[in-house]
Amino acid sequence: GKPGGLEYYEREINQALEALGSHHTYMLGESSGAAAALYYGVRCGAEKVLALTMPYPMASWATGWAWLGNLFNIRELINDWPSYKDALIISSFSVLAHKTLVRRIGSENIFDPIETFLTADSRPKVTLVYGARCKGDATNVARVAEESEVTLVPIDSGRHTLWIPLARQRPIDSLIRETFFEG
Repeated sequence: GKPGGLEYYEREINQALEALGSHHTYMLGESSGAAAALYYGVRCGAEKVLALTMPYPMASWATGWAWLGNLFNIRELINDWPSYKDALIISSFSVLAHKTLVRRIGSENIFDPIETFLTADSRPKVTLVYGARCKGDATNVARVAEESEVTLVPIDSGRHTLWIPLARQRPIDSLIRETFFEG
């Protein structure tokens, strides 16, 4: 993002937190917003992060192999059409988004929020919600599955867009309350 990239927004967030006199900082995001919540949660000293369906790093979604894997995911095609369609749309969009980002900012400037988290001296407690059968998201969360600060919440779905499957399995407000205010 511009102006000034990730550091610009980090400064803006920290200035806003200081102006508000924040003593407790929580970050929440879904999809690309989940990647931002994790990245800025680490960079801005958040206590807790709730990240739903994080598609970054993009390699799990944006490579030709990832797209082909979603296209030929026969299990989901036969058993769960909404999940199949969702993953294929997200993967197709990710391929285009990744190509656009590489062209505009260069591949070396595409951030990896998981790497930021793994290499941080101080880490927030993180709750990662993901579709258990969603290959792209499951690949990303596997990188942090063993970290003590991370709680994984797999939802029985092949979707990246989890609002409907999540709401069917548990109230979203309870997930937020449990993540930020209990425990």
